[in-house]
Amino acid sequence: MRKWSESKLNTELLKAVKKAGYKKPSPIQMAAIPLGLQQGDVIGIAETGSGKTAAFVLSMHMYITQLPPMTKENEVVSIVGGQSIEEQGFKLRQGYMGFGPQVGGVLDAMPSSNLKPENKDEELDEKRIYQTTYMFSATMTPAVERLARKYLRNHVVVTIGIAGKATDLITQQVIMLKESEKMQRLLKHLDNPVNKTAIVFCNTKKNADARA
Repeated sequence: MRKWSESKLNTELLKAVKKAGYKKPSPIQMAAIPLGLQQGDVIGIAETGSGKTAAFVLSMHMYITQLPPMTKENEVVSIVGGQSIEEQGFKLRQGYMGFGPQVGGVLDAMPSSNLKPENKDEELDEKRIYQTTYMFSATMTPAVERLARKYLRNHVVVTIGIAGKATDLITQQVIMLKESEKMQRLLKHLDNPVNKTAIVFCNTKKNADARA
């Protein structure tokens, strides 16, 4: 893949790429996106600012768009502890398919006694249903290597440049702030007309939702 027209991304994603101003794919994108579109497990190692996030997001979005559309026939509710049993039971009554790690939890949430749980463990094992994993990082630490060995299957490692090195195209700045000062500083930064686009990383989903 030398240019976006060779990427095999769908029309909508190519429009998004053009709108974002990506004229030519970066080296990590050239190498990793074709592998990601084959739905194999990929580890991409490249310097900070090299385009790893776009390589991950574009591969992920292409994978999602190829999945069957969600309908009432295949909507699923997870039967798990720590969540409202009433809400889980309500969704089961609406016709959702329920999946739970323990049969007891499924029985507790079932709306009527004539419904019986179906054990799909053997069926899923026979079909060998795997998840697809894309991992991108600026470094390949021993911890990342252990994760790869544990969770990835026949993965391909793509290394561009020197792992852990920041690209010369970006400037990194560290600002020490108290927790209570972070939101105000972020808003001030985003209000600056020079900063037309931004990616904000949060340590929890709750924080991400609050800042969205």
